[in-house]
Amino acid sequence: MARTVRFPEVGGPGVLRLEDVPVGEPGPGEVRIRVDAVGVNRAEALFRSDRHIEPVRQLPARLGNQAAGVVEAVGPDVAGFTAGQAVSVLPVTSPNSYGVYAERAIVPAAALVPRPRTADAVSGAACGCRA
Repeated sequence: MARTVRFPEVGGPGVLRLEDVPVGEPGPGEVRIRVDAVGVNRAEALFRSDRHIEPVRQLPARLGNQAAGVVEAVGPDVAGFTAGQAVSVLPVTSPNSYGVYAERAIVPAAALVPRPRTADAVSGAACGCRA
């Protein structure tokens, strides 16, 4: 279980809930990360209030697609990432697909870049710093 920010209905910040959610194992092309920092963007507020270019498809929904953390596990068909590796998650997926406002998250490997040792998690989440 991981504490995860979700929302059961669309609306303002008051709809956000911190819930314990099972994380599971990464599937093909996916990676599970320990999230150390997230990027907070206007897009998340628009998505939460259902004013984003993509409507919310299913509730409860998760938020966030920009983060930095450390790889915990890799799924089948993932190359180039290993457990313990520092990474940044780039905002390349639909807000309906994945969410990183959580202690741990499953993300597509295609959204990851290695994070250089010189970039802390906050910097990595903000800029997607690459090694």
